[in-house]
Amino acid sequence: MAVPIRFVYKIVDSPHIDLLLPEQPLSLLDSTDGFIHLSTYEQLLGTLSRFYKNNDFVSILKVDLSLVSEIVKWESPKSAHENESLQRFPHIYGPLKSKYIVGSFKLDRLSKDWNFSTAPPGFF
Repeated sequence: MAVPIRFVYKIVDSPHIDLLLPEQPLSLLDSTDGFIHLSTYEQLLGTLSRFYKNNDFVSILKVDLSLVSEIVKWESPKSAHENESLQRFPHIYGPLKSKYIVGSFKLDRLSKDWNFSTAPPGFF
């Protein structure tokens, strides 16, 4: 039996996260696509490798799925081909309100790999 997903994650290419703002700013990709891209823990490394391969660091926002469940849609990527897995990604249709975020941290790249060991205890 699969463990229910409790948290999803937003990758932000800035080290400065202001959780005092009522809503987090949209990335260019989110603004263009009309929704906020999120990842499950299992999807994070693939998303980082594909979209953030040239970054030395990112910030990871931990989003409580129970607070956004009514505005999240689980969808296949636009680039998915019929022979690829039917992996679905969480997308928020609406603003990413700071009250949905239960944690954040700066994730650094060490050489070619992302250093998840710097995450606060219990973050993932």
